[in-house]
Amino acid sequence: FFIRRRVLRVLIPFLFFSVIYSYFKFIDGQVDDDDAINQLWTQFYDGGVYYHMWYIYMLLGLVIIVPILNTFCSNASEKMLQYYLLIFCTSAFIMIFFPELNINKYLELGKYSGYMLLGYAIFKRNAFRMPAYFYITLFV
Repeated sequence: FFIRRRVLRVLIPFLFFSVIYSYFKFIDGQVDDDDAINQLWTQFYDGGVYYHMWYIYMLLGLVIIVPILNTFCSNASEKMLQYYLLIFCTSAFIMIFFPELNINKYLELGKYSGYMLLGYAIFKRNAFRMPAYFYITLFV
């Protein structure tokens, strides 16, 4: 029930505005007349209907993964949560400072879910009690 309600709240406006932007792309001549439907479908599927709507794809993924994260957060020990956040912060560090390693494509959903768990750790679990190495990794 949670997933269906949340997905529909995001998906219906997303589909509406995707159709609107696709129509404007067609009118503006950014899409060939011969193969317009196929090109627009490919752009929609690949996440490129319009550049500023990238976050909707990420948001849909997060809405789908929230029940899993909720179960993880309620059952995880402090050490397990710290371990996950250490991996998250380390991978974020690698993505920022070593982009040539190209690990971004493997961690696309994980990098945003890590922010959700970081917020949970700070807000609910008083993350300020975490060890110093965690904060060094976080702020570097």
